[in-house]
Amino acid sequence: MRFMQVTPKAPKPSAADARIKPDSLFLYVTRSNVIRTFPTVSVIGENTMAQHRPDVGKKVKNKLRGEVGNKCANPGCPNTKTHLHHIKEWAVYGTHDAKDMVAVCPTCHDAIHHGNLAIPDETLYSWKAASRVDRSRTGHLYVEPGGEQVLMLGSIGVTADKRAMVFKLSEGSYVNLSLEDDQVTLLDMRISSARGDELVKVAKSGHFKATENEEVTVVTRPGALHVSVPCSPTFIPLWLIWGIHANAPDFIRMPVKIFSVEILSPGLIRLEGIWAHGDRAIVVTSDKLQFYSNGAKHPLEIVGKGKGSTLHFVGDQAINGVPMFAYR
Repeated sequence: MRFMQVTPKAPKPSAADARIKPDSLFLYVTRSNVIRTFPTVSVIGENTMAQHRPDVGKKVKNKLRGEVGNKCANPGCPNTKTHLHHIKEWAVYGTHDAKDMVAVCPTCHDAIHHGNLAIPDETLYSWKAASRVDRSRTGHLYVEPGGEQVLMLGSIGVTADKRAMVFKLSEGSYVNLSLEDDQVTLLDMRISSARGDELVKVAKSGHFKATENEEVTVVTRPGALHVSVPCSPTFIPLWLIWGIHANAPDFIRMPVKIFSVEILSPGLIRLEGIWAHGDRAIVVTSDKLQFYSNGAKHPLEIVGKGKGSTLHFVGDQAINGVPMFAYR
């Protein structure tokens, strides 16, 4: 962005412009080398206020974010928190025209203005025009490489030499852990409702997708994902609701946190949630790993002392898909 200042001949002010004195014109050279001009003025008069940039209306904001799937318009970026970028700069054109604005995340917004790799206007318009679906319930869980490479289940940790099936109740309820190159920790899991509908899926790549069901609440931030559901047999088997209420009442309050994952430090992941299928269920709270069976008065519980209590799964069984935890 380049500016050149020139001093024009002062025009004769009209009555409407009596309080405005033109000082100079700026020649603005755009990224496409198109020269634009706009005046700079000094405002005179005792009670005169400087020009205020009006806010972008809510209707325009919603339109811009909706047209790019409620995420950053950059198809190579998973962020859902967005800023509104004026492709045609407001300082030059003085308008919030939606056709010349795009929703991008703060990082991409900074890259547009200051990045080492230029992002031309043509690219921004192509991002706007791309065919989209709502991505507000999708995203990416990034785990910083290195560190301890441990998955925390309540107050115990699990790890493996390469990869392990932590547990599997069905094709819709399981948790897998993979460790690659002694640096990379990957989580692969799925949770389904009592009716078998998929609620959350996290792929080995780190990409996640939550159900579009409006009764399900999805809250995310970088490094964390929380999913809550009503305390209802639609989502959690009725026998399990009563079982958890009797043994961990704080965990079954309305709404129920059916899944929570958070990256605590490089390679260290904390997982909580409810995995159920038929008459069996695995519940991970903040301090316990519990195994429920329909008809049993109490669950089997495993309690540790935090990161110092880590189970290390080794050998061919870990690679061949034998679960670390399973029902007989």
